[in-house]
Amino acid sequence: DVVCGTAECWFSWSERSSAKEQDFVIDLVLMTEKLYEPPALFVHNMKAGGRKAPTDCMMIRKEYAKRIGIFEEEFRHIGEDQIAWAKLTLNGRIYVMDEVLARYRLHPDSITAVESRSRRADASAGYFFNWLDEYLETQRIDSEKVLDSVRRFKRKAQFEARLGVLKRLYQKTLPLHIRYKLRDKVTKMKKALSRSTHWHE
Repeated sequence: DVVCGTAECWFSWSERSSAKEQDFVIDLVLMTEKLYEPPALFVHNMKAGGRKAPTDCMMIRKEYAKRIGIFEEEFRHIGEDQIAWAKLTLNGRIYVMDEVLARYRLHPDSITAVESRSRRADASAGYFFNWLDEYLETQRIDSEKVLDSVRRFKRKAQFEARLGVLKRLYQKTLPLHIRYKLRDKVTKMKKALSRSTHWHE
């Protein structure tokens, strides 16, 4: 239903001398050149703190896109790409390539950057979770793996929202490529611990 790759976060479009050092490829933190059945990539997205393939790195079957209706026109907050990814991964088979398919131009005045520095980002997360709860209910998706991953992601988002000023200071102090690397390490550690737990069980 979908073929996707990843993107390079692109800062070096700027003339700033340090910009090129900040360029990095988004690590999806999963095995590539592999076909995933639903809801594997949705669960991964929740467990990896929202990590997913960028929407401009996907090729989607026209019939599939029409059937599931990818976007929600009435959703007016950041996170519409998370809605698209949730629908795609809960319903379809997705092949993940080991290819960089786009450059994602980043700058401090983009809508996403401005929202991320404000409290509106936490509110947008709340709107997304409200939409997700309703979608899971109306689609009668009751997989315990799915519901558990959503509960865990919600708890993480609520904890980060309570940190408030500290979270925004962290985002302001550490460049994006460093924050991604830290999150990658945490995600990989969690996956390793999870495999170890299953092995002992």
